[in-house]
Amino acid sequence: SNVSLSFTEMVDNRVQTLGAAALYVQSSTIFLWHVRVEDNSVEVDSHIEPPPMRLGEIHFPEIVSGSGIVCDDGSSAEISHSRFANNQGAAALVVSESTLHLGNSVVRANDARNVDSYQPASAAVSLIKGAVGTIVNTMFSGNKGEAAGALLIARSSAFILHSSFISNAGASARATAGALFISDSSSVAAENSAFATNMGSGETVAGAIISFYSTITLTTSQLEQNHVSDNLVSPILGAGAVLTLESSTFV
Repeated sequence: SNVSLSFTEMVDNRVQTLGAAALYVQSSTIFLWHVRVEDNSVEVDSHIEPPPMRLGEIHFPEIVSGSGIVCDDGSSAEISHSRFANNQGAAALVVSESTLHLGNSVVRANDARNVDSYQPASAAVSLIKGAVGTIVNTMFSGNKGEAAGALLIARSSAFILHSSFISNAGASARATAGALFISDSSSVAAENSAFATNMGSGETVAGAIISFYSTITLTTSQLEQNHVSDNLVSPILGAGAVLTLESSTFV
């Protein structure tokens, strides 16, 4: 099925079961243009503990929850000139086994820290389970999460172009980063993008980007004043990761 929405508001919705507060699609194609996804929340606790995992590994439950939109099971989402803001309790946008093109949009002040421990540690936007994402001309600012404040990429791939990650915060007892968490054999390329004043707080932590057993390439990008909880500048941390830097700067 196809879903096309423009100049639409998805605001102040609540969900107390697994799923999405605003929109959940499976095996569908969605086009969103000038859509506001704001002030939605997830309030569910399954009381199920996730299985043991190695550091940096992400647990994938059969059904994922999102405080805004969930695209699952072979869906395709094209989202442009839209805004995700002030959503709470899980990722504002979850893309699982699906494709995403996010352009000319704002992802701001979302709090993705999960109530339900069985859900994957999240970020404002989560690409998981074979998702393929393209993010262009988009700003992530002031978001909070467990894996990362802005973007989680697990067993997936992403291309990021002309985008900025500003003042996002990740906090977890395990591993976290202020902006990007990359794991489970993922592949990420960021070009002409900026990572500034992001903060990570935890035992295994990076101010901007943390990568486990994955590949990341930064081209013509800037990382500036990204800190960890003890106020040290620590932009990138990797374990079993392949990092390529091309014409990028660290401050």
